[in-house]
Amino acid sequence: MTSTGRRTCACCHKPLTYGGRGRPPQYCSRSCQRRRRPPAQAVQTGPRRVEALEAVHRAAGSLLDAEYGGHPDLVRSLEVLLTVRQHLELLDSLTVQQLRADGTRWETVAEAAGISESTARRKWGRAAARPKNTSAPPPAPAARATMTATAALPHQRGAPISPPGPPPSAADDNGPPHPAPGLTSLQQFASALSHLQRSSGKVVRDIATDAGVSASYVSRVISGERLPSWSVARRIIVACDGDPTAVRTLWCAARGIAPSAKVTSEDAVGALHAALRGLYLSAGRPDPYLVHTQCHGALSEEQITDVFDGRYLPDWPVLGRLVLALEGRPDALHPLWNAAHPSPPSPAPAGGNRLAGLPASAFG
Repeated sequence: MTSTGRRTCACCHKPLTYGGRGRPPQYCSRSCQRRRRPPAQAVQTGPRRVEALEAVHRAAGSLLDAEYGGHPDLVRSLEVLLTVRQHLELLDSLTVQQLRADGTRWETVAEAAGISESTARRKWGRAAARPKNTSAPPPAPAARATMTATAALPHQRGAPISPPGPPPSAADDNGPPHPAPGLTSLQQFASALSHLQRSSGKVVRDIATDAGVSASYVSRVISGERLPSWSVARRIIVACDGDPTAVRTLWCAARGIAPSAKVTSEDAVGALHAALRGLYLSAGRPDPYLVHTQCHGALSEEQITDVFDGRYLPDWPVLGRLVLALEGRPDALHPLWNAAHPSPPSPAPAGGNRLAGLPASAFG
């Protein structure tokens, strides 16, 4: 027996028919039920994907720098590789979460991942349903030390060096001996702008006025909270009386733009000197003696000054030590050095002709 109740549809308010068996209906049709369904929670995994990618980038860079040194600690490399795999698995999960939140079908996800649809559902279904439960895996202690080790400069002449130890021997001259520094590319870019702002003697408000942006935005850029476009960054650098070419490489690294090795040797020499000046600026323009000490005497104070003035370019193992002393990434500048030296260079002289390390084509 069918009876008409007083209940109405929660969506269109039409009268509902209830036969007296089971749970009373709330909607007159499935279409009304779908319309009344609360909207899916917005999922934005972009920031967490960036964090995972940056962690992988730092770990891979530390492994590459260790290989450049010629004597990598393979046990530590395995520990770092474990952390890399964990972050890559997290990245997979975050990517699938975002795809599912954007309405991508499981069939498409499975095809892109090269697995069956049922396997994709089993692997990522729970994470896609509860995105808040996904968090970055903590790196292993040794891996964390590898990814965050820095070549910090001492603060005054004669201060103790970190890490302590004797100068490297000739057997270590195949490349930089230390792992990659812990500063991110964005932090290096922000550090360079911060030093420019302090050395200019201008307040943030005056720099913002000259650059045509708000003072709060300049403050966030200097603190590393924002990465502007190059046109805005260039105006801020000019407003600080800085050299845009010296900071351009830092900005490109923060943007993830790798330096091109397909350039002439002349252009590569200029770009490499500009990149070194940018790292020198990011490090706060330390005294050449401090850089000489941190390089374990691989370069004299005079040679260090000549490098930053664009008059001398040492061999790669020595240059790699200089980059590490400035908390830079040797692997990021190695392509430019290769382009600047199409043929094996001669050893850097201790004095006399300081330009012997440069190709003849660099002088036109």
